Formats: sequence, structure tokens, C-alpha cells
Amino acid sequence: KGKKGLVESRERQFQRLADHAKNIVIWLGRDLRCEYVNREVQRLLGYASDELLGKEIPWGEIVHADDYHIIERWQDAKQDKVASMEGEFRLYTKTRHMLFLSYRVALQYDDDTFTGLDLVAEDITQQKIAEQELRKANRKIQEFNARLTDDVSKKIRALRESEERCK
Repeated sequence: KGKKGLVESRERQFQRLADHAKNIVIWLGRDLRCEYVNREVQRLLGYASDELLGKEIPWGEIVHADDYHIIERWQDAKQDKVASMEGEFRLYTKTRHMLFLSYRVALQYDDDTFTGLDLVAEDITQQKIAEQELRKANRKIQEFNARLTDDVSKKIRALRESEERCK
């Protein structure tokens, strides 16, 4: 009972830690079926753990079409014995709301045999929206400066022409 009690205690501690994480955590087994998801998956994406556990994640349905090649790279990486990958991709929640995620994938091997893939992803949607707003604001400032410069140049030319006429 002592060993079993210790294991159960460690499992509860792990679960508490995982449940408080602000990142999405998904573990896939060697067949790429879902073995674990933390609570953040349901909070952010809207999928309950029982919708994913023991199943293949429906990447084709939830990953933005322009970013699906990233998922294919994860799947190809196991043949090349890649240890980890990171980047960003867009994903749709269950209610079809698009999120931007920053991710890190760790591929697991036992000797040379692929045993699973761990995904940790952070929601960076607000950051991406802020970057887009900043780019828009910069474009507007540049357009305003260009118009201002053009107006000033026209006024200087008109003034010079007026000076010439006066002379």
C-alpha cells in the first residue's frame, strides 16, 4: 500500500500542476492517438478530454488550412528522429473561433523507436491582434507623413512660383 499510495499522491500532485498550467498540454502515443490533455484544452479550445482521449486529434478539421503543413512536419519528424520543434500555427476552437498558438513539440523515442509526441502550446492571439493593430497604425502614420510631405512640397513650390512672379 505504501508504494501505491505514493504513486497516487504523485499523480494528484502532477494533476494539480497540470491543471494550473496556462498552456495547452497534449500527449500523443506512438500511434498519434491522444493519451493526455490538460484542462486548458477544454478551457481554450472547447474540447472535453473524453472527446480526444484514445482518439486521433482531428488536426485537418481544427488547424487552419494554410498551417496544416506544420502538423505534417510533426508526423514526418519521427522518421528523421527529430527531438523537438517549435513555431506558431492557427487553430480553430470547437466554436470555430480562430486562435494563434505558439508551440513546442517534443518527440519521444525508446532507443530508435518513436514512442510519442508531447505538445505544449500557448495562446498568443491577443499578441497577434496587437501586432496587426500596430502595423495598421504604422501604415496610417506613414500615409499621413507622405501626404504631409507632399502638401509641404506643393506649398513650397507655390511660394517659389509666387516669389518669381513678384520679382
